Amino acid sequence: MNKPVSSLLVAAGTALAAATFYDASPLTRSLGLPLHGGEAVTALAALSLSAVLILLGLRGLLRRQPIGGAAPRVG
Repeated sequence: MNKPVSSLLVAAGTALAAATFYDASPLTRSLGLPLHGGEAVTALAALSLSAVLILLGLRGLLRRQPIGGAAPRVG
């Protein structure tokens, strides 16, 4: 992945985590789940998704990109 896409994944994961930590009830209501019990399930799913987004973004940011294509073979 290129750097802008990776940065966008990290930003999206961070925003989702921040919104979930602040209040998960609007997301729960939008999914049509009851607040009692459904909020915990929604928070767990949203935080898991945000962790995956952040990890994929960090993987792309930390991966080295070869400059000029593949390395020449010797021999």
